[in-house]
Amino acid sequence: MVFGDQFLSEQTVPLLEEGLRAVRELGDRRWEARAIRQLAIVHRNDGDTDTAITMLAECMSIFGELEDRRGMAVVFRNRGDAYRLAGDLDEAGSDLSNALETFQAIDDRRWIARTRLSIAGLARLRRDWTAARQHLDAAVATFRAIGDRPAEARALRELGMLLRDQGEVAGSGTALSASQEIYEELGDVLWTARVLASQAALDERGIDPAPAMSQARALCRLGGITSEENIASALREW
Repeated sequence: MVFGDQFLSEQTVPLLEEGLRAVRELGDRRWEARAIRQLAIVHRNDGDTDTAITMLAECMSIFGELEDRRGMAVVFRNRGDAYRLAGDLDEAGSDLSNALETFQAIDDRRWIARTRLSIAGLARLRRDWTAARQHLDAAVATFRAIGDRPAEARALRELGMLLRDQGEVAGSGTALSASQEIYEELGDVLWTARVLASQAALDERGIDPAPAMSQARALCRLGGITSEENIASALREW
């Protein structure tokens, strides 16, 4: 069984592992690679980047055997994110560049925009504000054009965080408010909470951040996250 990436969590691991065993018994290498990729994403999101990178290398090998360029590009992007979280910015940059080049070659607009989000995150770490802004503006425009509202909201949050890092309080507040509005329209409680947490960090620049963070934590509990450790993990920016 394979889920949309947005639904991956520790709770999906047993089903993913069961699905991986099943496709291996069937000898379906493409679905095997897809299941491995999603298990790797769960490990990455839990902070176990070493395991994620190892699993993604196995996944890359399978897609390479299948000569599946799109599959390899998706893995390049996922592994680039894992390297970024692990602090290996050079490897992250190499993988993300490979991903963007391939998605542009096959003209996959949605994945081009997703990869731009990842590259923008890397540029933020390098404090290359110009590159980060260029990639985020392009991502927002693409997601808006193709009608991908959740992705547009995610890109607007990233833009808000970038502008906050640069000290552009008004612009940051506008982008974060636009992101929050979309998530509220979609009824996405957890992502609304994450945007509120980013808003709280912005409020520390001159406004009491407690109300926004309190609301964010309450929304996490409403979304089924109850432990303090898991709430902190859900609200972290990465």
